[in-house]
Formats: sequence, structure tokens, C-alpha cells
Amino acid sequence: MESWLRSTKSGMGGNFMASLKRCGIALKSWSNKTFGHIPKSLKQIQSELKSTNSRRVDSTLKKLEKDRVKLLELDEYYWKQRAWSSLAKRRGSELQIFSCKASQRQSQNSIKGMEDNGGN
Repeated sequence: MESWLRSTKSGMGGNFMASLKRCGIALKSWSNKTFGHIPKSLKQIQSELKSTNSRRVDSTLKKLEKDRVKLLELDEYYWKQRAWSSLAKRRGSELQIFSCKASQRQSQNSIKGMEDNGGN
């Protein structure tokens, strides 16, 4: 939203596609900052858990496990959002196809005129 407002305030509001592109870039950057670290962080925590297990430090173990659970929940949230997004895109194209077919059927099934036995 901030990215959109910045582009319209700077006098580029008339160029919709440029503003939309800037918003897309900002959204991708946000996604990488918010979710991009998850796989790397999970691997790091897993390795720390393995090394801590051998030393038996309970407080560290609890903290690492808590961080691991938090990251797994964030990862699950990310994949649910991604699945919903792809489903919405797919449904949108299915709806467009259905609408096109329905319009085609409507034009084929409409009465364009009437004739009597004499051809009038």
C-alpha cells in the first residue's frame, strides 16, 4: 500500500502499469524478508538441536524447540497462503472459460428472426 501511495504522490499516478509493477516489486521484497529466511533458519535450528542434544542443556533445548515450532508455523502459513493464491488464480481462469462458453451458447440459442411458411 505504501508503495502504491508513494508512486501516486510522486506524480506517476496516471501510469497504472508502472505503479502496479512497483507494488509487485515491493510485495516480492516483503515476501522474501518475511518468509525467505525460514528454510535456512530451520536447518540452522535443527543442527543446533542435534549438537545441544548431545550436551543436554535443557534451557537452550527448550528455546531452540520453541523457535523451531514458531518457524514451522510460519512456514505452514506461507504455504497455505500460496496454495490459496494459486487456487484463486486457477478458479479465475475457470470462471472466465465458463463465462465464455455460456456467452457462446447464449448466442447460438437465441432467436434471430421468425419466418412463416411463405418465407416472410
